[in-house]
Amino acid sequence: MTKVSKFRIGDKLVRFNSLYTITDIQQRQQNGVSEEVLVFEPLHKNTQNETLICTIPASNISKTNIRRPLSDEELEVFFENLADTTVEELSFKPNVVDKIFNENHVLDLAKILKNLWIEKTDETKSFTANKRQLFQMVMKKLSQEVAFVMNITIEEAQTKIIEILEENSDYHYQQI
Repeated sequence: MTKVSKFRIGDKLVRFNSLYTITDIQQRQQNGVSEEVLVFEPLHKNTQNETLICTIPASNISKTNIRRPLSDEELEVFFENLADTTVEELSFKPNVVDKIFNENHVLDLAKILKNLWIEKTDETKSFTANKRQLFQMVMKKLSQEVAFVMNITIEEAQTKIIEILEENSDYHYQQI
């Protein structure tokens, strides 16, 4: 009996907060057992990733932080979270930020974005070059996924995210 895949060519995946397209599904033999392997490539190609091709056994997806893009309902929760003026203050130590990025959770990225937005728009705070670079990286990753889910351009998605941040500019840190 042939196992039916829950993945199809053309499906999208999110890995390290970047979008990928499944371009092939192969059957490979491993120790006499046939195994389904997903082949996926970046959805938004650039000079840094234009030759990148990734593979993973379909059975291992659940053991990673690779996920499907947000649903419409999950996108609404993301926007509500972004609009919530209560902010959990984060440490921007590299190991903390790396952990958040590797976990591939959109709401955690929203926390980073809101914290950085507060510093970016507060003239009394120092918005360093490293924080500016981190802000741009988080914005890029979130904008790509929002653009895909809403079927708009990345620029339109970025504008939408910034509008939400600007509309709710009275952010305040949550006391923990």
